[in-house]
Amino acid sequence: MKEQLFFDDMLVAGKGSSANSSAPGRSKPAKVSRNAALQIRQAILGWLLTKKPTGFGINVATRISRYRADIAAFWSRPKNRLLTPVQTMIIEIRHGREACWPDCADRDKLLELLRAAKKAKAELEEQIRQDEPHLADDNLLFSEFCDWNYHQSANRHYHASCRQVEKIEHAIYHGSRFEMIRSAQVADILYLAVPENSIKPTEVADGWGLLYFDEQQHITEILHPQNWHCTSDKRHHLLQNIAAANSRSVLFQNGISKVDDRIIFTKAPRRRRK
Repeated sequence: MKEQLFFDDMLVAGKGSSANSSAPGRSKPAKVSRNAALQIRQAILGWLLTKKPTGFGINVATRISRYRADIAAFWSRPKNRLLTPVQTMIIEIRHGREACWPDCADRDKLLELLRAAKKAKAELEEQIRQDEPHLADDNLLFSEFCDWNYHQSANRHYHASCRQVEKIEHAIYHGSRFEMIRSAQVADILYLAVPENSIKPTEVADGWGLLYFDEQQHITEILHPQNWHCTSDKRHHLLQNIAAANSRSVLFQNGISKVDDRIIFTKAPRRRRK
């Protein structure tokens, strides 16, 4: 089964570049209307619902307040008669190719190196699947996938390849919002959602899954993400942030707003009839 995902603008100052300026000849990120962005988010939320999450939210802080994720979700299971979170997910939405990377001077050259390095890494992973079948791990929440513990491989060339990919990605993403969300370590699963064919799977940062969406709002998963196996306290942190984000929607739906220390009651928005 195939699926899809998104990411927002990321800015980082690279060597010989400014985070506030664009490289010569490089097009600016395309603007998307509010209605079009809403329809795309609806489509991604619809895809997410097929995974049967316990709960989810939009515009969710990954740390205390900074670096908000476009969509965050969690899955819980009963344990000793109490629900316990067992997996969390973040989906970042980007509406064009230029919005997927920081504005660094050597970005295009680095992306070319990254594609080559990931191709070599993928070939080594294929070899590991043949030579070390015991590294397969199908103990996942989504039963249709099988993960591999490549980091436990005895193949030294593979570990050297991983270091090379990590080095190139650090040069591309260091200091970016993209990197900060990943480094928060509050999500087991990370997805990037972008327009169909706007970026290649080999250009996505290591460990992230990739979703495509088209003009009909169809969602297709192109690249399966790595499971980062977050700690329980990090999962609980994201759950609390999801609850905090959803409280804003609850207040709006009930005609309540808060300005400084004042609580204001207004007429609740009318629900549209289908």
